[in-house]
Amino acid sequence: MGHCEKLRILRGTSLCMESAVYGLLPETGSVDVQRGTPGPHHAKHTHPTPEILLIVSGTIPYHLDKDDDRCTCRDSLSRPANTQLASTTGNKGYLGIMATLSPIILQRGGV
Repeated sequence: MGHCEKLRILRGTSLCMESAVYGLLPETGSVDVQRGTPGPHHAKHTHPTPEILLIVSGTIPYHLDKDDDRCTCRDSLSRPANTQLASTTGNKGYLGIMATLSPIILQRGGV
């Protein structure tokens, strides 16, 4: 998983679950399969490590400073460390794969 400098959305990513997991799995880090139930709002927050979220099904709208965007099935969101972001799970929820780089690798100056 490469280090990204700014938030990016890649539309229409190929979607074979096994390939997606191995494709997102960093050399040192983890992937999580996430299921979001419809409706919850997550207030603006940050994460200390870079993340990539691939949406397998459903939608998840994101709220940046002044811009809103929506990730849907086969979209991936690359989020640099410490990027402020809020989200609201769509009407049907979502299923996604989240890749997170290990904080230990970041502390050592990796990626």
